[in-house]
Amino acid sequence: MRGCLTATRDDSSPSSSLANSQILYWPTSCYHIVEPLSCVTPLVFYKGRLSHEPTFTADKQAVANAVLTFNHLLFRKSERLLFVPVAGSRPETDPNGTSVFNSVSARHAEALAVQLRRHGVPSSHLAILTPYRAQHRRLTNDLSRLGLALGQRGAPSRALASNWGFDVFFKRTRLDASCLAPSTRFACVFYLARHCAKFRYLTKILHDEGVFATGPGALRPRFILFTQWPTVRWIVLMFLHIMDVESRTIVAGMTADERAQAADAFNSEDSGVVVLVTSFDSGGARLNVHDCCSRAIFVEPPQGIHAAFQAMGRLHRLGQRHLQKV
Repeated sequence: MRGCLTATRDDSSPSSSLANSQILYWPTSCYHIVEPLSCVTPLVFYKGRLSHEPTFTADKQAVANAVLTFNHLLFRKSERLLFVPVAGSRPETDPNGTSVFNSVSARHAEALAVQLRRHGVPSSHLAILTPYRAQHRRLTNDLSRLGLALGQRGAPSRALASNWGFDVFFKRTRLDASCLAPSTRFACVFYLARHCAKFRYLTKILHDEGVFATGPGALRPRFILFTQWPTVRWIVLMFLHIMDVESRTIVAGMTADERAQAADAFNSEDSGVVVLVTSFDSGGARLNVHDCCSRAIFVEPPQGIHAAFQAMGRLHRLGQRHLQKV
């Protein structure tokens, strides 16, 4: 299947549990279609419940028969496994406090593989189906290796300092490996927006509202952009950086002082910051920007109506003097 990602680490230790394992991309809308995947048996539906205890249980007789039980379903250790996270489920959190299948980090998939390995399942028989594109996961792995913080905490690595990681993005998304990376800002913006209608529409909104105005006395309105996933936030920041739009971000991993510093820079009239990029979880509450900002853009849809109301509440509150646009 296209989009298959195979780890290449040594399979001699439990910590390298993804070696020879497959991480496949399968669209959410195709969960009910199992015919193309019939070669991988049995099909185990993961209902989003990964507790702190080992997921699999087996008595002595089952171990002797090389059979494990998962949600009252039996399968043999020698068979290839396929885990399908059911759309709309609410996964429990792992000890680190991050949802297993709602995170773009591959370490949670590895944590699941570790549990399988402890019960004697070979990693070569493990396939984890994820609703995220394989390209999305590869980008995340690249970021973790290069040391780029998905925000503005600390200094990015030297390889990513100039263009906010566009070279990495281009390398992992180009269709022709012989193509060279764009060398001008316009070419980079064109590459990012060519296949992304959201970026084209975002540029139109910023232009129509006067963000790019340079004349004397030009009023440059400020925007708060809400995203859902860290990689999407990184690409949005990259797009704004290449267009020379001054921006700040607030992410969950930032300390209270770092959050306050980013919010103060956004609220300051002399900072030149016109865009604040954050997530629904990080910026949907306890963020006061209504004094200087009356416009918000949902780059991605929120997971619930309450998150949408909370995000809009950053603008629509007491003290707001302008008409709000969302």
